[in-house]
Amino acid sequence: MKMREKRIFGIIVIALILFAGSYFLVFNGGISSNSQSWSDFSNYISGMMMIVLTSINIYVFIKLTKAIDQNDEKRREQELDVQKLILLSELRQTELNLFNEILDNAMMVKFSLSEAESSESLIKAVTYIETFVNTKKHLFPIIEKEKIVEIIMRLHKQLMEIGRIWKENFPTLNDFDSKNLKPLNINAEILAFLKLKNEILSILQEFTIKELECKSTKL
Repeated sequence: MKMREKRIFGIIVIALILFAGSYFLVFNGGISSNSQSWSDFSNYISGMMMIVLTSINIYVFIKLTKAIDQNDEKRREQELDVQKLILLSELRQTELNLFNEILDNAMMVKFSLSEAESSESLIKAVTYIETFVNTKKHLFPIIEKEKIVEIIMRLHKQLMEIGRIWKENFPTLNDFDSKNLKPLNINAEILAFLKLKNEILSILQEFTIKELECKSTKL
């Protein structure tokens, strides 16, 4: 029997003893052989116990109502936490997709007489990386770690190096003859860039998955 049930049972027993003792003390002064007295005693006990049981029922009802309200509040908080977790995970994945897209497009230069226009995707990638640590740390707190910052800075440096080579080899207006155009030999720089990009993406993706698993187990 649980503690609360024992307490209620004890209250009922004590109430019965007190009511019976009070009746015999005040009205009869002892046990009566008169059936009418027993009938009166039964009515008295029933009335008194009705008051006690009603009071207990009210108490239990109030406690149950509070418990239900607390459970409902806890469930609403859990549902809100789940929604926040889902939203955060979606924002992180969207940012990872954007990161991958911008850096993949960095090497896709287009034919143009303007150096800036032809390397627009490369410039966009450089700018994105320059602001990534400061603008995305609310989504990925892990990028504030020294090791991650160092990898991102190496990626930025590699992009700048590719941009420098591209700029130095950009043909002048007089050289825009297909016979004068020379292919750029930057395979090593591009491979180093892709390796760093994939390393960062892997770190951020692993962080996202671990955060999701950790927080979901606490809900």
